[in-house]
Amino acid sequence: TRKSRWPATPQKRKLIRQMKSLLTIMRRANRERGGLKASRFRPLYLLAKRTYHALASDWALRVLMNGGPALTTQTVMAADQFCRELDAQGLTAKMKAVNIVAPGSLTAALTPLIKTYSIDPWTNYNFVSADLTANGLISNASNKMVNTGFVPSIAGFTTGNAGWTFYVYSDSSGLQAELGGTSAGGFWSTNCIWGSSNCNGSAINDCYSSSTGRMAVANSGAGYYSVNRTATNNFKAYKARSNLAHTQISTLSTQSGSAPNQSMAAWGGWYMNVGFIAYPTGKRLSFVAFHDGLTSAESAAFYAAIQKMRTAMGGRFV
Repeated sequence: TRKSRWPATPQKRKLIRQMKSLLTIMRRANRERGGLKASRFRPLYLLAKRTYHALASDWALRVLMNGGPALTTQTVMAADQFCRELDAQGLTAKMKAVNIVAPGSLTAALTPLIKTYSIDPWTNYNFVSADLTANGLISNASNKMVNTGFVPSIAGFTTGNAGWTFYVYSDSSGLQAELGGTSAGGFWSTNCIWGSSNCNGSAINDCYSSSTGRMAVANSGAGYYSVNRTATNNFKAYKARSNLAHTQISTLSTQSGSAPNQSMAAWGGWYMNVGFIAYPTGKRLSFVAFHDGLTSAESAAFYAAIQKMRTAMGGRFV
């Protein structure tokens, strides 16, 4: 068996005794009344035997609470490693909502690792278990997307600060968005966010306006995309993958509009105020995050952490 990272302290022995007692009580109740499932609480005991990062432990427990099966040790350790890397790079405080699209179950894939400004779990619109693999979750460019519950105006996005990142495992083209939403009367023109790696052949990202707030550049395929506003005159997009070093692919020095006051979608756009799914993607995504604007160096570190996590989790990367 794997040795614990905790030293053999009286506190550790007490906690393990408590968890064993809980399992005994639950098993007895299950035998006598058939109502409580002790087997679902065993992951709590296993988590208690190892010191994971607080965010990873919290996430693993929330997957259970949301009705999903227990995560594998490999998956939790990958999340733990990722969280520690964010800490080491000074990125944790910048993260507002992060979904690592974990394999194993739709519940795990839709339970955000960091949920400071999102709902938990993200609301599923028409995805089924077959859409999920170790490489991510694929939509159908028709009616499959999720509501993240992330509201930019509440989460601290401003005219000088905004950021989103998504990882495209398999590319496709069309009138589609990987994430986005608008609060401007149901029309995609101002007070909107749009993130797409390949919208009819172009990587298009809107920060509050589809005209003077839009960056557009020729599509360059699957991989990591991070879009960041760090000032009113500084809006940049970065791209990376295993055969392409982290690089800036577009920049914009103008700004207009304001942060949307409605929830953002992922695997598509969202006219939240009229309840309309807009432009679902046909791509497979393996990571989605909303965060403060990142510098080039911070984005490069973020990419490296995501690549390491995807490898450790057993999913491929591009």
